[in-house]
Amino acid sequence: MTTSIATTTPPTAPAHPRRAARRPGRCPVSAQPAPKLTAARRRIYTALVAQPKQQWTVRTLTEALSEHASVNEGAVRDTVNLLLTHHLMELVPHQRTLTVALTKQGERTLTAALRHAPHKGGR
Repeated sequence: MTTSIATTTPPTAPAHPRRAARRPGRCPVSAQPAPKLTAARRRIYTALVAQPKQQWTVRTLTEALSEHASVNEGAVRDTVNLLLTHHLMELVPHQRTLTVALTKQGERTLTAALRHAPHKGGR
């Protein structure tokens, strides 16, 4: 499973990949959408983009996607954490459970990822 929303090559990438991880301040992520999405991630992104103002918990998003066997709670949790890490979702304050909402940049990025990723028929 890919752990990045985007793929890029940093402009000053060192020859050795482990050295890149040790250099602070270097982030190999750009605004270019990843060319390949799993069926589960595609469905999660589609649900988020369809209701960009919606506030979600892992449970409510999982329940919204319950008809799709390829989307389980673990996939939803991993995707929410990934989107939070990339600042494509934000925490909704004053909530007892982890509640998130898509940012405007998140909406644009996920829309672009869905538009540019080749669609493979899934379950």
